[in-house]
Amino acid sequence: MGNIFFDSRDLKYLGEGVIIGKTVRIRNPEKVSIGDGTIIDDFCYISASLEIGENCHIASHVNISGGSGKLTVGNYVGIASG
Repeated sequence: MGNIFFDSRDLKYLGEGVIIGKTVRIRNPEKVSIGDGTIIDDFCYISASLEIGENCHIASHVNISGGSGKLTVGNYVGIASG
């Protein structure tokens, strides 16, 4: 079953082997690129122009918000809540 808040086909880029929890909320998916092998756990909220590298992990309950610029997360990065 897919995500309940957005359609992954609306993402700017979706790499191979990406896992996105069904309760992840991405406000503007057309501004988000997700690299190969990245995992985004349930209950995350993304409201930014965002480029996530390869093999990253964003833990549950992480909130990523941004303004008019673009946020870039490199490869092999882990982001934890709190």
